[in-house]
Order: sequence, then structure tokens, then C-alpha cells
Amino acid sequence: VSSAEVRPEVLQAQKEMAELRCQLEAARGEAERLHWDLLEARKLKSQEERELIEFKALREK
Repeated sequence: VSSAEVRPEVLQAQKEMAELRCQLEAARGEAERLHWDLLEARKLKSQEERELIEFKALREK
């Protein structure tokens, strides 16, 4: 089957599928970035909490 014989709605559907695949890949990349940002934020929060506890303990002395 040559591309000239392919119906326009099939070509349109293929184009839309390609666009959706690109959007999905971009969304996956964004989700990955947000995942690492969240892990870093949790790490920093835990560190800040430990430092605050340590600071309070030093003030009480």
C-alpha cells in the first residue's frame, strides 16, 4: 500500500499518535525531574529538622 492509497483519516490518526507519543515522553521527563526535586526537598527538610533539634538542645544548655 503506497502512501497515496492511505486514507486521510488514517494519516491524521498516525500524526496524532506521533504527537501524543511526544507529549507522553515530555510528561515522563517532567515527572522524573519532579521526582528528583521531591527527593532533594525531603532530604533538605530532614537535614533542617535535625539542625533545629540540635540548635534547640544547645540553647537549653
